[in-house]
Amino acid sequence: MPALKYPTTSSYSKAGVCSLVLLAASLAGCGRDPFACVPVSGQVTLDGQPLATARVIFSPQGDGKSAIVGPISYCITDENGNYQLATPHGKQGAVIGTHSVSICGEVRDEANPELVLVKEYLPARYWRGKELTFDVPDYGTDEAHFALTSDKKK
Repeated sequence: MPALKYPTTSSYSKAGVCSLVLLAASLAGCGRDPFACVPVSGQVTLDGQPLATARVIFSPQGDGKSAIVGPISYCITDENGNYQLATPHGKQGAVIGTHSVSICGEVRDEANPELVLVKEYLPARYWRGKELTFDVPDYGTDEAHFALTSDKKK
């Protein structure tokens, strides 16, 4: 009776790697993006006035089914407080669904424009990302407006 020949560990490893490569290649061609981004823009005001040079950050909360929730989106408001979100990977917009929103003050050093300073002139409730939320609809929006108020006593 001939001896049985069992595959070696290296045979399993090579087969596993090849299978993973084929699987990855086939999935790459599907064209389905699990974190499709839709356009999101709006305006930020502070005490009724446009808030220029503020950093706006949308952090997706997910649906509770997965620990992977998609990329954040962020931008800097223009001189009129207007903004358009993008991901760190250059996709325009934000992931569909509920996001926590942080808005931070940002100032550039005039002597060194490359130096960005985060200046906390906004109340902490806005930059901690716990008070503000926004639901990004599946068709996107240009109405993601935030009317902030300062803590100034009247």
